[in-house]
Amino acid sequence: MKVTVCCGIVSLTPFKREVLDFEYNGFQNWMTFGIDKGIYSSYKAAKGWQFKKIKYKEYPLVLWSKLTKIDYKPNSVAPYWIRIRTKLKRGGIWVGFKTKQEMPKNGKLLDSFLTKNNKGNYELRLIFDIFTKQIHTLNILAVDIGDKRLATVCDSLGNKRFLGTEIRKIRTHYLWLRRRLGNKKLLKKLKSVGNKEKRVINQLLHRISKEIVTMALKNKCCIVLGELKGIRKKSYKKLNRIIFKIPYYKLISYIKYKAEKLGIQVYKINESMTSKTCHKCGSTKTKRPSQSLFKCSSCNIEYNADLNSAINIMNRFKDYTSSNRASAYALNSFT
Repeated sequence: MKVTVCCGIVSLTPFKREVLDFEYNGFQNWMTFGIDKGIYSSYKAAKGWQFKKIKYKEYPLVLWSKLTKIDYKPNSVAPYWIRIRTKLKRGGIWVGFKTKQEMPKNGKLLDSFLTKNNKGNYELRLIFDIFTKQIHTLNILAVDIGDKRLATVCDSLGNKRFLGTEIRKIRTHYLWLRRRLGNKKLLKKLKSVGNKEKRVINQLLHRISKEIVTMALKNKCCIVLGELKGIRKKSYKKLNRIIFKIPYYKLISYIKYKAEKLGIQVYKINESMTSKTCHKCGSTKTKRPSQSLFKCSSCNIEYNADLNSAINIMNRFKDYTSSNRASAYALNSFT
């Protein structure tokens, strides 16, 4: 699996700053206008390179792995040092950097990036390829993503959990707060509130994803997620404002990378009709008197609607894996 480590460059001398500015600014001219201002030759190869997953206002300078070297010096001003090739100094320059994340011990360094933050300081995005040994899973953990409860979890051992029940309340609170501040024209306060909301929601997503992965690891489960289609189709305008801001796909990405790091396999599966099918008798003659209540007319069962969907996802995965041809077309793996 690939892991990105975010690092901040520290203790730059005026000469090293000048060298980095020359390469970085020259790289922007080369990528944008095709003008060569004498930058290091290897950086020119990035012309036409695909930046599909990079979302910066400027092009990050590509640090090719074959030309980059990292050294560990615990007793110096910075614990880690990286050699960056440059046109102005033969052999490149060594710059120190710090990181709050743990540096991979056995990871292979891939092509990485040098970029600038909003304050104009240089940062590194070091990308490592880490081998993780997959865990032999015996059980299944299914996750149903919803709007009232962000994640409803059940496994083949009978464990059940409802996670993220507070997210709609958080969204409603900040929607009301932004409207009040907007009416009072407090634009600076409005921006800070928006940033705080992002941090609160992001912290909640990390907590939920960690809890799901921990549960899967403890019970030796693979994780099965339903494909999200039509989850945002709601008829109420006010509800749409809340639901469209819930980052479902960010939660899935957190679950995915946390699980991969521990060697847990994550699968996605078609979840069509899982919310309308009874998990007990398989009938589709069902109704939902409320968002959280599920009723089956065939077997007269009353059940939690989200939990019913999660059980159907788990049962569908069991059916697919028990079929010899299922793995060829019915099952998509993230790993």
